[in-house]
Amino acid sequence: MENELNALGKTITAEGRGMDKRSLLDAECKAFLADKQILAWILRDCTPEFREYSIPDIISCIEGEPEIGTVPVDKDLTGKYMAEKVTGMADENTSSYEGTVRYDIRFKAKARHEDEETELIINVEAQNNFKPGYSLVTRGIYYCSRMISAQMETEFSHSDYAGMKKVHSIWVCIRPNKQWKGSITTYTIGESNILGNAKSDHDDYDKMQVTLLCLDGKPTGKENVVGMLDVALANGMPAEEKIRQLETKYDIKVTNGLEGRLETMCNYSKGVYDDGMEKGMEQGMAKGIDTGIAGAVDILKRMGMATGKIVEQLMLQYGLSKEDADKYVRQAEPQ
Repeated sequence: MENELNALGKTITAEGRGMDKRSLLDAECKAFLADKQILAWILRDCTPEFREYSIPDIISCIEGEPEIGTVPVDKDLTGKYMAEKVTGMADENTSSYEGTVRYDIRFKAKARHEDEETELIINVEAQNNFKPGYSLVTRGIYYCSRMISAQMETEFSHSDYAGMKKVHSIWVCIRPNKQWKGSITTYTIGESNILGNAKSDHDDYDKMQVTLLCLDGKPTGKENVVGMLDVALANGMPAEEKIRQLETKYDIKVTNGLEGRLETMCNYSKGVYDDGMEKGMEQGMAKGIDTGIAGAVDILKRMGMATGKIVEQLMLQYGLSKEDADKYVRQAEPQ
């Protein structure tokens, strides 16, 4: 009952702010990913610093509460925001940053190895569009660069570059292209000798890493972060089943907060689906059936609905044969 009231409260609040279903779904997804248990899984499988850690140990390494959608990315804003936050001015000036691009999730974590402790600055992004017109790797490099440049006067001063923290930008790709599904790929700075064999200390240049964490698109049961997130973000799977699998297979304690987010995501996924089918049918009436079906397929794919489910719904809603429904879905497949 409490979770139902929470979901209802979110609905009323969202509608009062003019937030559509997809915006609320996006916000709940980010809040889910920002849970320390979920972040711990992401760090263990995506960062070399935490690869040998247990999930409970990684949770204890995450400092404070992750910042969700608050820190600006763009030039001349990040450093100003952090400086104002230190002096207690950020809350008074939030309107100054409206309309700017913000990190989805940003936090710090400390990795301990023997007697040394390394502090990292980590950004996690939830990305639904795998081909937005530019490379996600390039955008990730930009985000890393901004997290590094923003450290001046916050993490180190003047020429004390030894105080620079390593940064990670991890992109959770919910709907990647076929060849990327179920993969984790990293991009780092490396050393290459063109002439001679001189070597720098690895820590001197190991200052950034971009990671594409690409989901499979369907629950596979694999006991890694891809398998866990595929369960959590699966479209069409009831919240009760998601909770059961997260707790039994991935040893995640589903708190009231996590349970509420899972239920909200399930409820709003259905709402976005219903809206998508309705809009697709409207487009079909106004612009021709091909345009309408293509629009519906695009919306359902961006929701993360499995291909088989989309085919079934096209057959039901538009009276298509399985062959014709398959054709529309194939035409919408990312190349």
